[in-house]
Amino acid sequence: MQQQTPGADGWTGTAVVRVEARLVGGRDSDGVPAVDLSRHDPRSLPEPDPELFNNFLVAFEPSAQEDPWHQDMFRRGVMTSAAVASRGGTDEVPEMVVDRLFCTLSADSACVAVAIVDRHTCRAGLRPRMPWDQRPRMRWFTESHDGMLLTMTCQDPDAPVELFPALLHTWASWSYRRALRLSGPEIENREVPQPPARLDLVVKDRCFPVQLRDFTPHTWFTPNTWR
Repeated sequence: MQQQTPGADGWTGTAVVRVEARLVGGRDSDGVPAVDLSRHDPRSLPEPDPELFNNFLVAFEPSAQEDPWHQDMFRRGVMTSAAVASRGGTDEVPEMVVDRLFCTLSADSACVAVAIVDRHTCRAGLRPRMPWDQRPRMRWFTESHDGMLLTMTCQDPDAPVELFPALLHTWASWSYRRALRLSGPEIENREVPQPPARLDLVVKDRCFPVQLRDFTPHTWFTPNTWR
């Protein structure tokens, strides 16, 4: 399964965006809530809103043909982004793109990395994100993260596939917070929960049902890094 470069899908030429996430039905719902996502300038700040669940950056890897300025924006953006997406090359299989992205990111960085396959589908990697108080300081170390690969797809031709990584990150954040609320502080952000078979993405009051499948356990190793 090779990559197909998306066309006019709303993210060509954009290296970093700020995403605001709101949960449809409330954050304390027993069921899996739908996720309302909106894109904003990365330099902007969210307006005060009690319905805002999360606010984070998403980085999109430009193609090699795009302006070097976007390449530099991407390299800087991944250091503060919660999710990263790539269109990859025509000769790269999606799993290798996800591996490549995670191998270049530290444990401080993205917990979701995806390879855009086409306008309907992406192959996603989900790994735990190390809490600040558990990150090693001033020493050489090698991190390994047991997570999973999965496929996300929506057959609606207008579905914004570039927002699928933000959808998965928001669901993972909701899942961790719900586990903490139900089970107490002994819950740690070290293991990835099992995603559901479907997540509903809402954009500008339109709902897109996103199917999740092909769950595959996977381990990513972070190269030795000086802290």
